[in-house]
Amino acid sequence: MPVDCLYCGESIADDVERCPHCGAPSHFQKKGFRVGARGRFLILFVLFSLTTLVVALLLPR
Repeated sequence: MPVDCLYCGESIADDVERCPHCGAPSHFQKKGFRVGARGRFLILFVLFSLTTLVVALLLPR
Protein backbone atom coordinates (compact mmCIF):
# COMPACT_ATOMS: atom_id res chain seq x y z
CA MET A 1 0.00 0.00 0.00
CA PRO A 2 1.55 3.33 -0.99
CA VAL A 3 2.08 6.03 1.63
CA ASP A 4 3.35 9.60 1.43
CA CYS A 5 6.94 10.37 2.41
CA LEU A 6 7.01 12.51 5.56
CA TYR A 7 9.73 14.73 4.10
CA CYS A 8 9.06 15.25 0.38
CA GLY A 9 5.41 14.16 0.16
CA GLU A 10 5.96 11.78 -2.76
CA SER A 11 4.11 8.46 -2.82
CA ILE A 12 6.29 5.50 -1.79
CA ALA A 13 5.72 1.85 -0.92
CA ASP A 14 5.20 1.23 2.79
CA ASP A 15 7.88 -1.48 2.95
CA VAL A 16 10.89 0.47 1.62
CA GLU A 17 13.64 1.53 4.00
CA ARG A 18 14.34 4.89 2.31
CA CYS A 19 12.40 7.21 0.03
CA PRO A 20 13.67 6.79 -3.55
CA HIS A 21 12.88 10.46 -4.27
CA CYS A 22 14.66 12.27 -1.41
CA GLY A 23 16.56 9.49 0.40
CA ALA A 24 14.87 10.12 3.74
CA PRO A 25 14.33 7.11 6.01
CA SER A 26 10.85 5.62 5.89
CA HIS A 27 9.40 5.90 9.39
CA PHE A 28 6.31 3.83 8.68
CA GLN A 29 8.00 0.49 9.33
CA LYS A 30 10.88 1.51 11.63
CA LYS A 31 8.94 3.64 14.10
CA GLY A 32 5.75 1.60 14.03
CA PHE A 33 3.53 4.23 12.42
CA ARG A 34 0.46 2.61 10.98
CA VAL A 35 -1.14 3.70 7.76
CA GLY A 36 -4.56 5.17 8.53
CA ALA A 37 -3.92 5.65 12.24
CA ARG A 38 -4.63 9.38 12.01
CA GLY A 39 -8.04 8.77 10.44
CA ARG A 40 -9.02 6.26 13.12
CA PHE A 41 -7.88 8.69 15.82
CA LEU A 42 -10.00 11.49 14.36
CA ILE A 43 -13.08 9.26 14.18
CA LEU A 44 -12.65 8.13 17.79
CA PHE A 45 -12.03 11.71 18.93
CA VAL A 46 -15.20 12.98 17.24
CA LEU A 47 -17.26 10.11 18.67
CA PHE A 48 -15.88 10.77 22.16
CA SER A 49 -16.60 14.50 21.83
CA LEU A 50 -20.17 13.91 20.66
CA THR A 51 -20.80 11.39 23.45
CA THR A 52 -19.48 13.86 26.02
CA LEU A 53 -21.69 16.62 24.62
CA VAL A 54 -24.82 14.43 24.66
CA VAL A 55 -24.17 13.32 28.24
CA ALA A 56 -23.57 16.91 29.35
CA LEU A 57 -26.83 18.06 27.76
CA LEU A 58 -28.89 15.19 29.18
CA LEU A 59 -27.68 15.43 32.78
CA PRO A 60 -30.19 17.03 35.16
CA ARG A 61 -29.38 20.59 36.10
